[in-house]
Amino acid sequence: NAAMAGPVKRKGRKPPPLGAEDAPDGEGARARAQSGSRGTHWALQLLPVLVFFGFAAVVLGCIYWKFGWKIFMSPDSKRLRLGVAEWQEQILPLKTIVMIGGPHRGGTTVLWECLRQHEDVGDFGTTFQSGSDFSEGIFLQDVYPQFGVGGEIQSMMPGGQAGKGGMGKYLFAEEELVHWTEEHPLVSEESQARLLNSFGYHWNLSKRVLLEKSPPNMHLGRFLQAVLNQGAPQPRSVARFVFISRHPIANALAHRSLRECRDLSITDLVHHWVIAHEYLAEDFRRLDFARNLTLEAFAQDPAKHVAELWEFMGIGAGGAWDPASSQVQAAVQRVRRDPNAKYRGAYCRTVTSSEEDAKGHQRLVRKFNSRVQDVGLGYDLNEWHCLASIV
Repeated sequence: NAAMAGPVKRKGRKPPPLGAEDAPDGEGARARAQSGSRGTHWALQLLPVLVFFGFAAVVLGCIYWKFGWKIFMSPDSKRLRLGVAEWQEQILPLKTIVMIGGPHRGGTTVLWECLRQHEDVGDFGTTFQSGSDFSEGIFLQDVYPQFGVGGEIQSMMPGGQAGKGGMGKYLFAEEELVHWTEEHPLVSEESQARLLNSFGYHWNLSKRVLLEKSPPNMHLGRFLQAVLNQGAPQPRSVARFVFISRHPIANALAHRSLRECRDLSITDLVHHWVIAHEYLAEDFRRLDFARNLTLEAFAQDPAKHVAELWEFMGIGAGGAWDPASSQVQAAVQRVRRDPNAKYRGAYCRTVTSSEEDAKGHQRLVRKFNSRVQDVGLGYDLNEWHCLASIV
């Protein structure tokens, strides 16, 4: 029987299926291609995410490089929590607050850089330290508006509100919106504490003189004086003001060197300069402690002006500062002696080489020169020597 039986079938495990490496050449190639395509598909899906995060990292890095870590903090976290009584009774009686103002592109930063060099002066530090563009106080508070300054580029974007403010044009708004005085309804002890808590976060309050700089102070002076002097015994004033100006044509051309102001004409920018200085001329006599100077005069003898202004600010032992002292000289070493040279040269070349531009200058003079002269700073739209031939 055994001999008659067929071959014995033995039970065992099935051989494993062929893998890509065991498959015939055609099937293996297809398997490898499919595996590679799946990897490529996932890489392509991740690419936009990686690009987005890479771009975001670059943008945030650039912002940090300029503005430091404070730019990423919420406004409320950058504010002290001191009450009205603490400011009025414990802090302000021992302090002098000096506020610098003037037209944008008019020399406020140059002046601020010099005055802040004394060790008795507390300021906001650099842009990187304060998180504020040019370390200006107007961007660090929410009591009064910024007038669109700093938001010019955004206003030029689709959906932006072009013409609603910004450098070189915001003073064309109604006077009650931009020219604030002691009659403004926001003059109060609450505004005082809120403003000082915002500034105080950035100031070194151990310093006796506290310095702030924002160009719009030139048309907010009476409002700021009234706010800061809340609770101060008369005749003492907590606030002192230093204003600096610049030749209106040079100032206009300095504006036009910025991307956000290139659509503004020289005529419009000179008009804006006139409005700002007319507000200042009206307010100046109502300020208890104020000084006014021009960038041109400051640049010619910066040591003399810094010495005088430090004395005005109450810095030192009470005597006059010597302009030749090493401390004053160190403070002014970076001041350029002719800050208008580039703009004067460009304007002169333009109006003396083109009859049309020469007529444009004559129209500018007829329209605004009397008002420029009336603000009392000694400026004249025809004062540059190159313009004598076209007057």
